[in-house]
Amino acid sequence: MSDSSTEPMGLRERNKERRRSTILTCAFELFAERGYNATTIADIAAAADIAPRTVSLYFPTKQDIVLDAMTSLLQALSDALDNLQPGESAVKVSMETIRVRLKQMQRPQLKNLSAKIKADPEIHAIISAGVEAVEQRQIQAIARELGCEPNDPRVEITRGAGRSIMETAMFASSEADLDVIIDYGTEFMLAGIERIRQPTPAEASRS
Repeated sequence: MSDSSTEPMGLRERNKERRRSTILTCAFELFAERGYNATTIADIAAAADIAPRTVSLYFPTKQDIVLDAMTSLLQALSDALDNLQPGESAVKVSMETIRVRLKQMQRPQLKNLSAKIKADPEIHAIISAGVEAVEQRQIQAIARELGCEPNDPRVEITRGAGRSIMETAMFASSEADLDVIIDYGTEFMLAGIERIRQPTPAEASRS
């Protein structure tokens, strides 16, 4: 067995990525079989045929394993919203960021994750907490776009629609389906924002 310190950098990185992928695959298979809480790092290590310490080097906790498929997407969304320019649409920027990042991610891994989210409440809670951290930035951006306060009901409605579209896009079966979801989702969100900028029939009748 070769010493990893003497391996060429490209080979070393490929080996690391293969090992990381193996850990993820084995972990989600065990989560599906036994449940998140019942699965230990030692179980994952045994399934991947590596030492528990090696698993921990890649993923210090089980929560890190669950969040892995979401981390780069959430960080990209966070960065995009933090760097919105005056006049830019938060909806357009968010949707295009989701499109670009999902095309860079491993689709089979995401599809596997989808099944585990639906099956395991602990995993669902971890993912939801990660998404909520980014949604706070979305709420501020949407409120600015609508010209209202962050606690306005219209902001919550828009945020909820955006979250649903993002979750649907995450588990698209192909890049073509992903494009359809993002394109229709963007149109839906923009039309909705334009509509709720206007007064409701009840408000109009009182004016």
